Amino acid sequence: MQPHRLDAAKSINITTIILVNMKTITVTESTHRKLVELKKEGEARTFDELLEGLIEKEMEVPKSLFGKAKGFSHARDHKDRTDRYA
Repeated sequence: MQPHRLDAAKSINITTIILVNMKTITVTESTHRKLVELKKEGEARTFDELLEGLIEKEMEVPKSLFGKAKGFSHARDHKDRTDRYA
């Protein structure tokens, strides 16, 4: 038996197209220079990564709001939640 061969008429062409919905924002020259400096100083490879990091940092809940529970993990398993009713 001969190995299977595809001729040009039977070949399959698969093309993947990735569409990215990008937006443009307008900033002043001064703000642009500051963003460039922050990008150079940090780990961001793109302005998108830089802005994402700044947004995440800004939206983070301040540790000062935790009071006595500072550093306390709120993760509990099912047994922890049901033991108090036993």
